Amino acid sequence: MKVDFEALKALETSLETCDPSGPACVYISKIVKFRQGTMAFGRIFSGTVEQGDKVVVYTSPEDKGTLKTITNLGVCMSKEFIPISKMPCGNTVVLGGVESAILKEATI
Repeated sequence: MKVDFEALKALETSLETCDPSGPACVYISKIVKFRQGTMAFGRIFSGTVEQGDKVVVYTSPEDKGTLKTITNLGVCMSKEFIPISKMPCGNTVVLGGVESAILKEATI
């Protein structure tokens, strides 16, 4: 497997500075059930996430990743899901469309 060190360096810099224009990196910590369906809850560490984005879900260091599309995007207020169109880094977010690739926790 060939490693793209330039892409890794860009991600590292984006994570250190919490850059909203950098590559997206989201840590999914929980799967949550809402009236709208089951979705993944997590924190955006870099980049900006938008509904319709195609993302790769990694569930372990050995995982090659699963390509998924974000179908729902929102914030969690108590037990309510409030839909939004995009969210920058530094915030928690609820993502729909990726939960089928996640057992417990994951990195996007």
